[in-house]
Amino acid sequence: MIMRVDMRCRIVLLLGILTQLSPLAAQEASLHDRIDQQLALVQLVPSAVCSDAEFLRRVSLDLTGMPPTADAARAFLDDPNPDKRTVLVDALFASPQYARHQASMLDLMLMERRANTHVPADAWQAWLLASVRANKPWNVLVRELLTADGVDAATRPAARFLLDRGVEPHLLTRDIGRIFFGRDLQCAQCHDHPLVDDYLQADYHGLLACISPSRPQAIKEGETTQTVVAEKAGSELAFESVFLKNPHRTGPRLPAAVAFDEPVLLPGEDYKVAPADNVKEVPTFSRRQRLAELATDGGNQAFNENIVNRLWAQMFGRGLVHPVDWHHADNPAIDPELLKILANAFVQMNFDMKAFLRELALSKAYQRPFDLPQEEASLSTAASATVGPLEKELVDLRAIASQSSDAFSSATDAWYAAEAVALPVAAEVDAAKAAVAEAAKKLNEANAALQVAQTNVQTKQQLAATLATAVDAAQKAAALLPEDASVADAVAKLLAKSQAVAAEVPPLVKAAEDATAVVTASTTTLATAKETFNTTIAKHAPLKQAIIAAEQAMLVARQQMTADKGAVAAIDRRLETAKLVSNIPTFDQQILEADGVAQQAEQQSVASQASLDEYAPVFAAAQSNVAAAKQALQQAEAKRMTAVAEHEKQKMQVVLISETSAAAKRSLDAIPGDAVLTEVLAKLQQRSADAETIVGQGQAAVDTASQAMTAASDAVVQAENALAEAATQLQQRQQAVEKAKADLATAQAVANQKRQQRSDLTTQLNARWVNDFTASSIKPLTPEQMCWSVFRVTGVYQNYWNAEVAELEKTAPPTDAQKSDPAFQATRQTDLEQRVYDKLKGNVGLFVSFYGAAAGQPQSDFFATADQALFAANGGPINSWVGPSGDNVTQRMIQQTDLGLAADDLYLGVLSRLPSAEERREVIDHLTPRTEDKAVAVKELVWAVLNSSEFRFNH
Repeated sequence: MIMRVDMRCRIVLLLGILTQLSPLAAQEASLHDRIDQQLALVQLVPSAVCSDAEFLRRVSLDLTGMPPTADAARAFLDDPNPDKRTVLVDALFASPQYARHQASMLDLMLMERRANTHVPADAWQAWLLASVRANKPWNVLVRELLTADGVDAATRPAARFLLDRGVEPHLLTRDIGRIFFGRDLQCAQCHDHPLVDDYLQADYHGLLACISPSRPQAIKEGETTQTVVAEKAGSELAFESVFLKNPHRTGPRLPAAVAFDEPVLLPGEDYKVAPADNVKEVPTFSRRQRLAELATDGGNQAFNENIVNRLWAQMFGRGLVHPVDWHHADNPAIDPELLKILANAFVQMNFDMKAFLRELALSKAYQRPFDLPQEEASLSTAASATVGPLEKELVDLRAIASQSSDAFSSATDAWYAAEAVALPVAAEVDAAKAAVAEAAKKLNEANAALQVAQTNVQTKQQLAATLATAVDAAQKAAALLPEDASVADAVAKLLAKSQAVAAEVPPLVKAAEDATAVVTASTTTLATAKETFNTTIAKHAPLKQAIIAAEQAMLVARQQMTADKGAVAAIDRRLETAKLVSNIPTFDQQILEADGVAQQAEQQSVASQASLDEYAPVFAAAQSNVAAAKQALQQAEAKRMTAVAEHEKQKMQVVLISETSAAAKRSLDAIPGDAVLTEVLAKLQQRSADAETIVGQGQAAVDTASQAMTAASDAVVQAENALAEAATQLQQRQQAVEKAKADLATAQAVANQKRQQRSDLTTQLNARWVNDFTASSIKPLTPEQMCWSVFRVTGVYQNYWNAEVAELEKTAPPTDAQKSDPAFQATRQTDLEQRVYDKLKGNVGLFVSFYGAAAGQPQSDFFATADQALFAANGGPINSWVGPSGDNVTQRMIQQTDLGLAADDLYLGVLSRLPSAEERREVIDHLTPRTEDKAVAVKELVWAVLNSSEFRFNH
């Protein structure tokens, strides 16, 4: 029930090494045809395409974020229309789910699950969704992202890209470089990149110079404070390598472009809105605005290639350049020419993402199978024939690439040398500009002082005139009232006051004259400073042009180096693949030979063991013979000892009898003729003769026993010799067995090693086929795709959809005219999608928490965790969604009496394909004994397929 993959079947793709397709004229071909034609020149792909079921699930997930319904899957699989894939693609693009899914993919690309700090998630997602629904061109969308300041509520959502990164210059430099230009320049902040020759520190700081003037600014209006993106006037950035300590300067520049020109503005001219408290400053020249314009005007190849590579990766699971933010000479595109074709076509499409994705979906490259037909071809000879020419071509290309690399190094050195010449003059420009700023500041101060002095004179003169008028009037009154002492006193006081004020005027006039002189001098100083500044600028201008020319030459050299390295990499890949292909029969033959050696070794081992087993009785008999011979020897020795003892006893008796007979004879000699003694002597002599006879017999018995013992001893020696010979034979046969076993183990190890090498070869080829898009790769579903796919296959989505349809039919039933109006129906579908989304979107966060990567990290990498497994196995929501409901797959299977058709419902409903014969049998075997609890058994099956790796991945 899980995804079936037979890696051996990919051998059919070896045809791609040996054949070529004739391309159509570019102007006569659609982009998807041009994609296939160009890839055929590099990878020489076969014409195989995936099954309808595989294409249906793949393209549905890639364009709408969810698989099709079971009914839609069955209808598509049964449709005989040869153009049904094109019809399907267009229908998916027309569905409201496309905009939702594409907005989600853009969200992941642009924000990488960062927290919504300044812009609410709903506002941001609504802006993205509206942009996709309106098919807003990519360059327009990016321009809005980079220029929005968050002041206008209508465009504030677009400012999230900057605001929710805190408008932090270094973070934005890295992310703008990665996301919009495909270059992760972070490691070039403090020095040239240690791993990438063409990522220079100047690249990082040039982009930083575009961003660093921007900053977050809190603007308070009443009780509300809102953070917006402000921007100050920019200046050149000074930097040096932490290793070399060589000083450098750069103006604002895009990756792979020269520093762009800025107007020369003096202090006082550089702001439209000058910095002030609670005021958003606005520079006369906005570097961020210029960055956005230059990036998105269609002329920046890095920007263009980056987005087509990312959209390609979105559809194919990996980019032509992979990783997608690692564009550089040592990591060239699988097919650099195809990347250029795509970038240029995208610009010609006016950055139309929908049209571009459609072309990708219709390409044969996108429709490659994951499980390929099980075919093998003997291609070694043809593949081997390509090795020599490719090796020769590679040698030539490497020489060219080495030259272009040297040229790039020389051009870079020349650029730095031009910069070094200009640095002292640039310092003079800085000093002159600072002098202008200081002079302007002093002039402003002098003008302010003059205004105060002139105001003081005017005020004092007006007061003096007023007092003089009052004195004149008082004097006239005093003349009319000469006797009035109070009037006379008032006149005197007014006169004194008037005279005192009049006396204060001349010093104030003098002060105003002095202030005027200061203003005049300050004006002259400022004019002189400006003249010096202009002179210095004029002096710096040719040096700056020399830097620009040197930088342009460096960029041309870098571009050539990148192209040459890409050509080397392309040929190197083809050569390595050809070598691998040509080695397949060799490895297979080595496996056969190793198996033959192992088989012979096994036969020898069996024979040696049989020989050992056959000789075991012989050795055992020899051992028995030795034991028997030793036992016989022991018996012979015992008999001889008995005979010797008896013989000795007999000899003793002879001696005793002889002595007795001698004594009797002496007695008879003493008594001759004594009859008794005579008889005794006669008897003793007879007994002595008998004893001698017995002694002789005993000696004979001893001799016989001695001979028998000697024979037994000889028999023992012979038996022992025979045993020793048998032991030698046994040891030899044991050694032969051990050697045969060792030879067998060695042969088996060699055979296993050859099989592993063959397996490694297959793995390498499979990786190459996936990497160069000869075969389809698998890609994990995003958490959002997982969520909506689960809702789709469990019927939850359709149940909510049906409920919303019923609600709209009740509250806003369409007129007859509206029912036949395509525009109304499209709007209605969009409205329904929005309503269903609003009801279910709260569940997306649950899947993100288990399946999403950390905030600010790339979101395309797959990882599996115990939490994911536990959630899938024990998650209450999933178990409840799997339950029978409406017309979902569980309900259909429960109601289906034909268990084979129930299996069809299961696989069509969850995996958008029909089951294999084995899978159908598994379903039938599982359900057959479960008639009493069929609902539980069906739910178990749905849950199992839902948790399969095939459902977790898109392929």
